[in-house]
Amino acid sequence: MDFHRDPDVDAALLRLMDALCSDERATGRDNTLILVPHCADEVIIIAHGGKPIRPGIELQPGDLLQQVGLAVGERERLARLREFFRTEEDP
Repeated sequence: MDFHRDPDVDAALLRLMDALCSDERATGRDNTLILVPHCADEVIIIAHGGKPIRPGIELQPGDLLQQVGLAVGERERLARLREFFRTEEDP
């Protein structure tokens, strides 16, 4: 699937998502990537753990905000867990 009209940008996005997926498998650290082009003729890309979700469909602003909210909420939840389980020896 093409994610971007420019083949070089499309290839770079695929390499980025592949690297994020590999990093998640190697480290267990998750991420959410959101790319919102300013032109309406390009698709919004949302990738979770390097894997695109809902590619190429029309997203409403509320859908996008929901994805951002989920990603930020997970980040905050993990930060609270790290703080809770931190020991005196941890940096």
